[in-house]
Amino acid sequence: MHKLKTCLLGDKIMENQQQTVASPIHRPCPDMAGCSNPDPKLLKKSLAVIEQLREKFNFKTAEERQAEEVEYRHYIAGVKQSATLSATLAKFHGVEGGEL
Repeated sequence: MHKLKTCLLGDKIMENQQQTVASPIHRPCPDMAGCSNPDPKLLKKSLAVIEQLREKFNFKTAEERQAEEVEYRHYIAGVKQSATLSATLAKFHGVEGGEL
């Protein structure tokens, strides 16, 4: 029996995982104390270190990568639209080769 239920019901997530994960290899290790009893101070410090590493190595968050991808897709759509318009105008004006 190996299935993970993911639902966004707060505390229910861990409860569902403990009930449905039968294989011990998929459970947190006993020495991972932060999983069972997280310390807010350590969490804040860890997040600050991650932010410093992101700045140092220019890593982007998932949101930043997604925003860049959307921007790139809009750019490509504009280029394709421009090329189509240029080819249409060239045909209209009788220019050979599809360029004005």
